[in-house]
Amino acid sequence: YNPPRGWLATANNKHQSPLEGVDIPGNYFANRIMRISDLLGQDKKFSAEDFEHMQQDRIDASLIHFRDLLREPLQKYLETSFAGDVLAWDGSTGLDSRPTAFLKMLQQELKTAIFKDELGKIYKKVRIIWVEQLLASDSEAWYDDVRTEKVESREDILQAAIAAAEEKTQNKTWGDFQSFTMAHPLSVVPVIGDLLGLKNGPMPWPGTEGTINVSFSLFADDAFKSVVGPSWRFVVDFSRPLEGRMVIPAGNSGNPAGDHFMDFFELWKNGRYWPVTLDEAVARPRATRLLKLKPQK
Repeated sequence: YNPPRGWLATANNKHQSPLEGVDIPGNYFANRIMRISDLLGQDKKFSAEDFEHMQQDRIDASLIHFRDLLREPLQKYLETSFAGDVLAWDGSTGLDSRPTAFLKMLQQELKTAIFKDELGKIYKKVRIIWVEQLLASDSEAWYDDVRTEKVESREDILQAAIAAAEEKTQNKTWGDFQSFTMAHPLSVVPVIGDLLGLKNGPMPWPGTEGTINVSFSLFADDAFKSVVGPSWRFVVDFSRPLEGRMVIPAGNSGNPAGDHFMDFFELWKNGRYWPVTLDEAVARPRATRLLKLKPQK
């Protein structure tokens, strides 16, 4: 298959059905493919370095889409100068971004206000894309808080949620809300975890589930705990297919006493890469150990 656009990419998003007229059912994550499409759609010849930069990209095009969906109420209910910052925001989700913190908190405030009264504890399972779909529709369903005598409207919920998110993020940025800890499974064992240095963090962490340099987080107590990120980065220039650059999140060994325990973490965290060869003739002489797997007799 050679797509007319000239490139292939996937980021857990919905793909074109292989059968004419037959849709692929289900819910998909469109977040990251939006930004990927913007970058790959540029009229330029890409280098391997360009793709390394793309893997580090922390622009959230899906959060811009969410912001634009609510442009009118944001302009109406936010404090004037901050409204200008939010509406002019370029999608950067760095540690110093207050618009990121506000918009991510607003998503959670809306989810809570719209669904908690009727769904109870399971409201947390509601995906933000469903919140967006409701906001984009003309439906007034779900907005009324059944616990009150008043019949709340879409406008009521938006006004209250915007005010709450603005207050919670006052004088704060995304780095104040999202954190990340790189931890060995044994780090939860008392004393041992600290003695062996089995974890790094918690530390302020940039990015969102909508950035190519992704950060999927769990939300609780007005904080975002990053729990999923890029597991393996690899870039190969097919004009030199036996050369590559890669990095993994922690290290080449899970043994805390090993030389290669957590030895890739700083590279991974800071967007750097390790050169590797895919040429056996080059790699084999460099080997320091040989693992042999033998069938049981």
